[in-house]
Amino acid sequence: MLNQISNQNYFINTKYTSSKSENSSTFGDMLNTFTLKMYDEKGNKSLTSTTLANGGSASVFEKSDGEYIVKAWDNEGRVKEYSVNVNEVNPSSASYFELLAYSSHNDKIGKTSSALRDFLSASAGVRNDNFYTFNDIERKIDLKSMLKEFMNMQKDLNPIVYNHMLEFYNIM
Repeated sequence: MLNQISNQNYFINTKYTSSKSENSSTFGDMLNTFTLKMYDEKGNKSLTSTTLANGGSASVFEKSDGEYIVKAWDNEGRVKEYSVNVNEVNPSSASYFELLAYSSHNDKIGKTSSALRDFLSASAGVRNDNFYTFNDIERKIDLKSMLKEFMNMQKDLNPIVYNHMLEFYNIM
């Protein structure tokens, strides 16, 4: 499974709640309720699925080589859909949904081995205080600066993470 979130408690299209149900997890408890969309309405498997703050989620679906559809859902069932050509993405000024497609694509084609993870880590900020909701995933962010700041923090603490991030940073 390329770029699927590594938590083994994730189930396809299963709603997680903060109650202690059999589908509950620490991650689910932290975010209250969310549903990961691993397949679209046509049955196409997502390349990447992740959560958004406030119970939303986003998934990346491949349209053609370098072209992706990114869909975002909120916890009320509203959907946003974006078409992304990764060759036109500027990592210094791109939206969250553009960067999801961009990082997923670079892992898929083998340019990087952990771009999606590095993007998700860096986009949260070094203080883990950046959140992206259904309503603000179109906001432009500077991933290169965020990644550099996060890398600097990791350089001495965790050289392995630093080297993975450096690989991603160098292809931007």
